[in-house]
Amino acid sequence: KIQSYNTSSMQLGGELDIPNSLRVFSNNGELVLGTNLLYLSVSSNDNTQKSFIRTTFNSQTGAFGSWTDLNSSLPADTYVSWYAVTPEDSAFLSVTNNDGTSPGNTVYFLPGNSTTLEDSGLELRARCAGFGGGKYLIEDRISEDQGQTWVQISQTNRSETITTVDPRHCLLDPVNGNWALIQTTLGWDKVSDINASTGQGTWTNANEGLTAVASTGIVKSPVNSDRVIVQTRGGLAYSDNL
Repeated sequence: KIQSYNTSSMQLGGELDIPNSLRVFSNNGELVLGTNLLYLSVSSNDNTQKSFIRTTFNSQTGAFGSWTDLNSSLPADTYVSWYAVTPEDSAFLSVTNNDGTSPGNTVYFLPGNSTTLEDSGLELRARCAGFGGGKYLIEDRISEDQGQTWVQISQTNRSETITTVDPRHCLLDPVNGNWALIQTTLGWDKVSDINASTGQGTWTNANEGLTAVASTGIVKSPVNSDRVIVQTRGGLAYSDNL
């Protein structure tokens, strides 16, 4: 079931300092859902006002709760430029200065039951994340304790190192967290048999059958646990045997 909402039905604005005329401006226009919370970065149409907001969400009825403005949680004069929501309803996020410059490479952590940012311990300009099997993946860092500690996955035998590709999309095995797909400028790399304690894994190229290597999204099918769907510049592609 797909359900759409306009800004009036979502009751944005009002007592919160949120523009009435909105557009989603980060995460490729996605509403980012956890299990019970929805996070959203929005800006006014003229891009002069930006807000980071959160609400409760009932996936069965589609009902929203009241919105909480999280802007006061952010470092001064910044806005959220990327974020990912965990199955436990917490969020990892990166920020950008209001003038468009980078304030550094810190990934922040925002617990779902708090409005206070924490340092995640990751020094990255993060752009992609995945969650599965109780494990967290942010770019090529993996954690098996919900982000308390992180290990970098070994780059040995990889076609292109993570530091040169600035990946915008990645996917972690949602069942066991034992493999991951990470975008590169040359397409997709897959790392299998991930050991989240040591960072060891086996890299292979996963481009065979793609209509184009430039990709704009990846998702695991909710009805077929073996199917991965990729959106490329040449159209959609899927695999049931990655």
